[in-house]
Amino acid sequence: PSTVLEYPSAFGGGTREVKLSGEAFFEVAHDARNPFIITSDNIQTKVLGTSFNIQAYHNQKKIAVMVVTGKVKLSNLGAMHDKIENVEIAANQKAVFDKNTDRFIKEDADTVAAPNMLKRKEGEFVYKNERLQKLIDDLQEYFGVNIQVAREIRECKVTANFYVTDDLQDTLEPIAISVNGDLQKNNNEFFINGKGCPE
Repeated sequence: PSTVLEYPSAFGGGTREVKLSGEAFFEVAHDARNPFIITSDNIQTKVLGTSFNIQAYHNQKKIAVMVVTGKVKLSNLGAMHDKIENVEIAANQKAVFDKNTDRFIKEDADTVAAPNMLKRKEGEFVYKNERLQKLIDDLQEYFGVNIQVAREIRECKVTANFYVTDDLQDTLEPIAISVNGDLQKNNNEFFINGKGCPE
């Protein structure tokens, strides 16, 4: 949902280049002579043959790339500091690009996290010990609605899974309960209230 993929009518010039705004899972056929390149806001992802997930929504401050198989090379486009930074990540690794600092953070993914990316292709979304605000940001993109969270609970850690076909209210209610909060609905807008993270 909320994703735009731009591509030419035909690839040429020795590269296969596309532009992504939003989230997509790629499975790229190996072709060393014609690398596959994805531009997402401030970063470029270059691959020879692999499978990986990119989340790069314009209105989120971070871009995340997680590799399931193979490896990819990430480059910032030097927008802020005119300094190009290159990062390579392999299977079960993740890199997060912070648009504010123009820098990458590389990390080994949880052993469950990379396989969970495969589930997204089927519309199942799994979060394990994730910041509540990050989960809510994603839900807003997936469901196209406005969801507000009380400041006191935005950084609480939550574990949840849902299908993009699920009813949003049914998805939000257990999430709110898990942080000792409550869910309020006003027309097509939601608000999760709470006084602080559970101990």
